[in-house]
Amino acid sequence: MAGTFKKQKFSGWPEIVAFCVILLLALLFRTYGLDKVPPAFFGDEANIALDSQSILQGNFSLITPHEGGEGSLWAYLLALTFAVFKPSIASARGAAVAFSVAGIGVVFALARLLLLPQLGRFQVLAVATLTG
Repeated sequence: MAGTFKKQKFSGWPEIVAFCVILLLALLFRTYGLDKVPPAFFGDEANIALDSQSILQGNFSLITPHEGGEGSLWAYLLALTFAVFKPSIASARGAAVAFSVAGIGVVFALARLLLLPQLGRFQVLAVATLTG
């Protein structure tokens, strides 16, 4: 029947190990030198952090005023992070790392659901790695 998806189960340890290795490498590449690069609090980071603090103070907006009217999803996610942790450079960059690594997992799950019947399991891992 067209348009239906079969739930795919993990094929075993090789797929699980490969997925975990990819997530660990993503975490390593995103955290290496995080306190040094860029050497200061970058302008875009600061603008979004200011917008996030404004959201925490009750100034809700659909756009980010400091970023020229861009969408505000990242500002709201960062405001949530600031509410849980204190507002700081480390929490702002940590949130970026956490959401980007989680994005790889989400892309893997979607690619596995949509592409697994056409591609092999490790090709789906490659898709998740390259697009996440």
